[in-house]
Amino acid sequence: NIFFENIENVPDITPAERADWIAQVKVLKAYYHFYLTRLYGPIVIADKNLEPFSAVEDVRQERQTVDSCFNYSLNLINEVLYDANGNPKAELAVERDVAYYGQIDQVNARAIKAQILLTRASPLFNGNSEYFSNFKNKEGNTYFPMQYDPEKWKQALDGIKEAIDYAEARGKKLYTFTGQPKFWDVDNFKESDIIQYAYNKRFSIVAPWNDELLWGYSGLDYEGQGGFAHATNMRSIAEPTTAGFAWQWLGADYRMDELYYSRNGVPIEDDKTFEYDNRLEVTDVPDDSYHKGYMQSGEKTIKLHLNREPRFYAWLVVDRSVWRTHDMANDVKMRYNEFPGGRGSQHTTDFYWTGIGVKKLVHPESGTGHWARVVKFPYPILRLSDLYLMYAEAYNEYNGPSPEAYTYLNKIRTIGGLKPIEEVWSDANIVKTPGKHLTKEGLRDIIHRERIIELSFEGHKYFDVLRWKEADRYFLSPMKGWNTTGVDPAQFYVLMTLQPRVWQTPRDYLMPIPLSDINR
Repeated sequence: NIFFENIENVPDITPAERADWIAQVKVLKAYYHFYLTRLYGPIVIADKNLEPFSAVEDVRQERQTVDSCFNYSLNLINEVLYDANGNPKAELAVERDVAYYGQIDQVNARAIKAQILLTRASPLFNGNSEYFSNFKNKEGNTYFPMQYDPEKWKQALDGIKEAIDYAEARGKKLYTFTGQPKFWDVDNFKESDIIQYAYNKRFSIVAPWNDELLWGYSGLDYEGQGGFAHATNMRSIAEPTTAGFAWQWLGADYRMDELYYSRNGVPIEDDKTFEYDNRLEVTDVPDDSYHKGYMQSGEKTIKLHLNREPRFYAWLVVDRSVWRTHDMANDVKMRYNEFPGGRGSQHTTDFYWTGIGVKKLVHPESGTGHWARVVKFPYPILRLSDLYLMYAEAYNEYNGPSPEAYTYLNKIRTIGGLKPIEEVWSDANIVKTPGKHLTKEGLRDIIHRERIIELSFEGHKYFDVLRWKEADRYFLSPMKGWNTTGVDPAQFYVLMTLQPRVWQTPRDYLMPIPLSDINR
């Protein structure tokens, strides 16, 4: 609001620059209001600045209904994209030059609008009388809509399709790795069944400003402890130390270990060919073309870590897997007093607490050579794959199962080395519930699982689980992991409860407003 009040007073910018800046700030203002609405539900809409000497009744503004909050954000974006007659406007840049990557443009503005429309249509915010029928303002009106409106899904579907078409017309596409692999992977590219797909997925996140990225954030701190980039990175084999450098602090819990698909592209609990009941049984890593380059042949692991989809090996770090760095491919060893990756007497702070790490947020050129070597890349906020998943979800919710929904899911699955939805879910030799994709409820479950996997560790799961009203399913289970003091497979692969989880429905679906804010 301060920007809008003063932008006309700024000298030495062209009218086109001024119009572009105004358009960018309107979209950001819309996004920030949307973000707060996801957190708190009804919020105060900050349409204008208040003066320091404003009257008390002006300062104490009322929270607005969630529909009003969503519509405010959508209207701001529509002001930027269209004129009064619905024709496209040109004040906002179509795309950014390289020096301004990450700023708002026509592509990511439409993607943000799509995200808002999808959230507004979702169960938490669309006819949620189950949770919020007693959540009312002083006039007795509910903050959440009590009646389900299916047309919100149609509006979401149309908005998402517009965002996809606009992005694709400007060269956006799912990422495929076409570069030159390091020397230690040259043979793997000739012999491995999955390395191309794993490279596709790994670099879709870390290749700076690649064609799949719609909106990224390049302002992460890479100097001090480096946030995600340091906390998820694995320290070199040559550097076990009792000093704490905030490396290997951020990992995954056991639930994520299980959530990724089998090699057949279905949940491991639904795959007839996967030894689900014996998944914690210790076994040898086979010397075969499927695991080559990602698991250490001849070493001991558990059946859970074999015959998984390429994203599992691209994005997770498990004991006896392989971690690619700047100048070598490290054989990960996570048992006690083993390096790199393990906890030990000389490695008392920097270790993965659950015994499960995350590669996804670390560029493979990071690590080794120098302990602080961290390669920067823009953190993904919105990717094209996200839009594809949004479209499949909205299509299923409005129209039910259809080849149209499968098409957008299969785009993501194909680039990741998985069979099409309709093929694998029709195969009674593979799945325990053939035909699951043919019902709205079944396809909904498939889409939700696909979103959690594809967007894992990118900050989407929390908000997705809430808008689906599935928190009791995902957030009540305790945090579990392996016994990181175990010195051999039998001791290490003991599943331990590391931290309890508390969740109360419906209270915890909305963030509490801090008392300090209420008392201001």
